[in-house]
Amino acid sequence: MGLQELERDGWILACPFCGKDIRYTLINNQQIPVPFFYAENGNDVLLRKQDELKVEEVFRDAQGATPNIDLLERLWLRILEDTPEAPCGGKYGLWANVKCPNCTREIPYNDGIRNISRRVNEPKIVLVDGAVLVRDSVESSWRVKVKIKTNT
Repeated sequence: MGLQELERDGWILACPFCGKDIRYTLINNQQIPVPFFYAENGNDVLLRKQDELKVEEVFRDAQGATPNIDLLERLWLRILEDTPEAPCGGKYGLWANVKCPNCTREIPYNDGIRNISRRVNEPKIVLVDGAVLVRDSVESSWRVKVKIKTNT
């Protein structure tokens, strides 16, 4: 897959399991709730405009009220039923998290506590160096390159 490269400033975190460096960057998910999903077998992230539009429709139908969290959870699960295979292979998951690219262990989200309200309203998307940010088409998808600023 010949993808464009998305170069972003980022940080380094030591993996809590193997201690090796993980380069990552963050995207502010400013118009929450916006559905995004991590791959179950890697660090690819699905973030499509078509899914965002489904959420906007639910909010329009609510006529100014905040939609029930159960309704939003069902929407997230429905969206997952219609996702492509992740570039790294496998599926995307509601509770999938970022993994160490070295030891491949998943780094627990929210200390491992599954809270649907927090998950649906997550304000930050973590992008790991080398992951693919999957958008609505191959042409609008990106391979993530994290650059670390040094003080030299």
